[in-house]
Amino acid sequence: MPIPYGLTVDWLKQTFLFGVNLTDDEGNPYPDGMFELCIEAAAEMLEADLGVKFTLRTVTDELVDVAPGDWLRNYQFQTKHTPLRTVTKLEFKQGDFPGWTIPSNWIYIRNENMGLVEVIPGQGTIQRPSEYYASFGSMSFHDNMGRQLESRRAGYLRVSYTVGFDGTTYPIPAMIKLAIGQLASMLPLDTAGDLIAGAGIASYSTSMDGLSESVSTTSSATNSGYGARILSYQNQLKTNIAALKKRYLGAMVTVL
Repeated sequence: MPIPYGLTVDWLKQTFLFGVNLTDDEGNPYPDGMFELCIEAAAEMLEADLGVKFTLRTVTDELVDVAPGDWLRNYQFQTKHTPLRTVTKLEFKQGDFPGWTIPSNWIYIRNENMGLVEVIPGQGTIQRPSEYYASFGSMSFHDNMGRQLESRRAGYLRVSYTVGFDGTTYPIPAMIKLAIGQLASMLPLDTAGDLIAGAGIASYSTSMDGLSESVSTTSSATNSGYGARILSYQNQLKTNIAALKKRYLGAMVTVL
């Protein structure tokens, strides 16, 4: 996936790695490719965990199950990916049979962050083959053979939509930037901690003309020199992700 808009290597260094020596034993800076990979991997992990898309994308013909009585809830459902921007097409369709296309002004996005959608009848008509029919007033749709829905239909509702952030019209929220930065900075911090006094060195001492100096770090065979900052980021990340899940996942809509 592409790196989310505005989340650059300089952004990661200046915001989350400030004060960290990002060079090797010979003074060579860490390659930008390492930071780019960390940002990309962090974004992918959080996308999978939250169901949130960090770049603007189009989803086509996502399948939603429909059950008898769903019309009482205005066929309310949640898209698999969020945050929802627009619904470009919504139809009831089974297999290769002709479908019922819902007018755009009947489609109501109740919650963008959670991808929560309802079908509320209004002006306009449903585009459908004349030999099939549906009850508009009760929104109790019939199947493509003209039969009233009496059982759960897997993937009977198909939705196409746009989702995500573009950095301009839909800027990435600060909480998401914070989570990506905290997660992406852990590998560079771990690497820098190992090299804080030289590769594999936890302490060293020097002496000259009777004067001596000894330097010890928090680095050891089992602990990174920046372990405290890593632990702090991990604790902050847990709290941040819990808050993001409430915002973007909420209570997923299910039908028993």
